[in-house]
Amino acid sequence: MQTLLNFSLRDLYRHPSPKRAKRAVLRLRRILSKRFHASEDNIYISQRLNELIWAKGFSKVPRVIPLRIVHEEGKVKAYLQDEEIEMPEKKEVKKEAKEAPKETKKAREPKAKAPKEKPAEKKEPEKKPSKEAKPVQTESKEESEKEEEQKKLKEKRIKEKAAEKAAIKRKLDK
Repeated sequence: MQTLLNFSLRDLYRHPSPKRAKRAVLRLRRILSKRFHASEDNIYISQRLNELIWAKGFSKVPRVIPLRIVHEEGKVKAYLQDEEIEMPEKKEVKKEAKEAPKETKKAREPKAKAPKEKPAEKKEPEKKPSKEAKPVQTESKEESEKEEEQKKLKEKRIKEKAAEKAAIKRKLDK
């Protein structure tokens, strides 16, 4: 469904001049979401419309903008009235691309099921002692205890970083 309307931004000239263009975009989103009963996330403003709002800078927005609104399935798209709407063409290549990831998922499954090694437990290749070299002595108890403590500290740091990331993600979700 297409609708033509003239959108007035005269009221913004009562506000302070900085941020007028930003307020114009936000106001356009808010009014379109109320009028067409869609969330503000589902409103698309075309590139040319955005450029028209910002053309004279952030303080001198146009007073009236002629709009063409396309409302489909809960999504609202705002264009200029003289702007041509380009619909993306469906290609058969996309179907082939969808089949390819299925094959990669099958290839990934065995890797995912294999137990993951911790980065601290990397195995080093064994060195064959030469005839001239003396046999290497085994590590003492003190050295092995130090290595175990270092491994524990690394694991603790990894857990702390993961907890910090989770806390940041929770804050962003709110």
